[in-house]
Amino acid sequence: MADDSDPTDQVYASSWIAALSPFGPTQKTWVCPTIQSLMLNPDLTKPENVRVDYLASAFDDKPMTPHQWPRQPWFAEAGDVHGMGT
Repeated sequence: MADDSDPTDQVYASSWIAALSPFGPTQKTWVCPTIQSLMLNPDLTKPENVRVDYLASAFDDKPMTPHQWPRQPWFAEAGDVHGMGT
């Protein structure tokens, strides 16, 4: 992330990383290798570079709702670096 990025972006990213880390995903899981390369490989250990390159789909708080929408992606790529992002 650039130095002028919105601090709420880091809070958002850190929240997702922390929420799913008990289930196995690490910070690196959230980083698209292509976007990382295009950004000239910023040091992900620095707090200002924390980011998520994938965005969660909005589901309600009922645990089975995501399973009722089998064609809805749970996460989508934030950028269009592969021609299929948001």
